[in-house]
This record gives sequence, C-alpha cells and structure tokens, in this order.
Amino acid sequence: MEFEKGIKLSEFKREIGFYESHFRDFYFKQSLAVRKKIDWTLLIIKNTRIVP
Repeated sequence: MEFEKGIKLSEFKREIGFYESHFRDFYFKQSLAVRKKIDWTLLIIKNTRIVP
C-alpha cells in the first residue's frame, strides 16, 4: 500500500477501538488541520507493528 508522497505502508493492519462516542465527540470539535494530524497519527499507529 502506498500513502501520499510515496510513503509505503506495510500490509499489517492494527484494529483501533474507541470507547462509546468520546473520541468522535472530541474529533469533530477539532479544526480541519488538527483532524488531519489525528488521522495521520492513527494511520501510523494502525500500520506499525511495534508502537514504542
């Protein structure tokens, strides 16, 4: 899989779970710029085998 700007991601996929609607409520209160950073961070966590 390839991400924008040529970054290749592994085929490993982690499932990320959220409790009730707490994350969704927080997420949609953020600006678009902050939501993009959150999305990027979750993408990295989802595709990294070992999260330090």
